[in-house]
Amino acid sequence: MPSDESSPSNDRAEVLDDTDDGAVATGSDNEADDVLGDMSATVEWLRGQGFYERQDEAYRVVPAQSPGFESVDIHHTVERALTAEGIDRLYDHQAEAIDHIHAGRNLVVATPTASGKTLCYAVPALERAVADNGKTLYLAPQNALLQDQEETLQALAGSLESGGRGTVRRYHSGLGRSEKRTFKRETRPDIVLMTPDMAHTSLLPWASHRETGGGCSRS
Repeated sequence: MPSDESSPSNDRAEVLDDTDDGAVATGSDNEADDVLGDMSATVEWLRGQGFYERQDEAYRVVPAQSPGFESVDIHHTVERALTAEGIDRLYDHQAEAIDHIHAGRNLVVATPTASGKTLCYAVPALERAVADNGKTLYLAPQNALLQDQEETLQALAGSLESGGRGTVRRYHSGLGRSEKRTFKRETRPDIVLMTPDMAHTSLLPWASHRETGGGCSRS
């Protein structure tokens, strides 16, 4: 079964504070030693700055961990697409997450940076698009994150042999009025990415208009 190429690092250095999840350094053993040395110097420098006083809670080096892999049933079209992208096994947390989604359960995934969280929802979303022409709405607080996810999802969708299903598009404020209308009335991608603000100001009023036949519409 497939595994996300964006694997967790063998050596990680983390700086935890009250506003951020931490800085993570990755690389080979020699590279990790260099990065950890630089990280330690950076931490000491930060601690010496008045503006950063008492902001860091802890500094620690997390020991290397071997990844665990697990098998899970995946739609054959999506599985072939993953293989085409060089992903031939799933990490255990990815397989477990996909299994929960297949069972119709709600899910929260909380794992380190670059641990392959995207596949936890991307695989079921693509499966649904391919098998049932289903739609998925992906919400994220920032457009920068949406752009990154769009690139990853489009790469996977591009490897699907599904007759055009599995399309991915980002709906954002940079689209012109006519582009937004085309997006909602004609393009209708299988996976839509947008911020909550865009959903509230554009998508939901349009959906309400479609359902009630009302005269108010926004784009």
